[in-house]
Amino acid sequence: MQTARLGNDLYGEDPTANELEAAAARLLGKDSAVLMPSGVMANKVALSVLAEPDQLIAVGRLSHINLFEDSLPQRLLLPVDDSDEERFAEHLRSARDQVVALAIENTHLMREGHVMTPEAADRFARIGVPVHLDGARLMNAAAALDVPPADLAACATTVTLTLSKGLGAPIGSVLAGPEDMMNRARQSRLAMGGSLAQAGVVAAAGLVALRRPPQEFRTDHRGAARIRAAAEERWPGSTSPRTTPGTNIVIWSPPEAPGVVARLADRGIHVLPWGETSIRAVTHPGISERDIDHVVDAIGEM
Repeated sequence: MQTARLGNDLYGEDPTANELEAAAARLLGKDSAVLMPSGVMANKVALSVLAEPDQLIAVGRLSHINLFEDSLPQRLLLPVDDSDEERFAEHLRSARDQVVALAIENTHLMREGHVMTPEAADRFARIGVPVHLDGARLMNAAAALDVPPADLAACATTVTLTLSKGLGAPIGSVLAGPEDMMNRARQSRLAMGGSLAQAGVVAAAGLVALRRPPQEFRTDHRGAARIRAAAEERWPGSTSPRTTPGTNIVIWSPPEAPGVVARLADRGIHVLPWGETSIRAVTHPGISERDIDHVVDAIGEM
């Protein structure tokens, strides 16, 4: 970041940002990509280029876009049941004539990092409207399935990828898609206050993040699996059965969850209360095997 080559990204003159965007587009199998300050902004910009004001966009009821991101002014979201993919696709087909686009999520945060396979994702592409893929943790899905990220993004017109979270960069996301849409996305980013003049400082860290190999994501996944197994052993029935490979998110529901969160915090372990009865833990590049040992021991000693 200290030695990044810089220019004015507002005019496409930052060589490091240009390099990152080209690398992200290749990785995701798209024509072009745009660096964004955050995943939320990347999703907002994507919806702005897929739909006109007052047009309806279908999203999952449990999706991050619906639960945690306010919709753009004058753009309407149609939340539909996405508790499983078959039901989600069925509802979307029923809503086909009401919407101009739809959004899916891979991995799915609220479903404990549920992974959508390329075959499952393809059913959404066949609905017949443009698809936006919220791929904040898409690299985790690709590593879990041992497939290229572009295979998972093939169903989508536009796709986001967060450079922080599982990739380890301090800031940033990318939005990728057709070149004409990405040109409009740059204008939308500017209007939302998301353009960075010397963006190379951020892009340099993003380039390092994109080079993270699949085996390192799988190390994160194994750590999450150990935490999950420890929670299930300590509180039988506190985890839910999985239908796809696990990734780096663990959600469990022990008795008196707030007290468990507090006791873990006393041991220097920071997890999130997830609703009133559950706990969420996430592994990432900053978590070592020794850290996982500490978490597993702390859970076992409760």
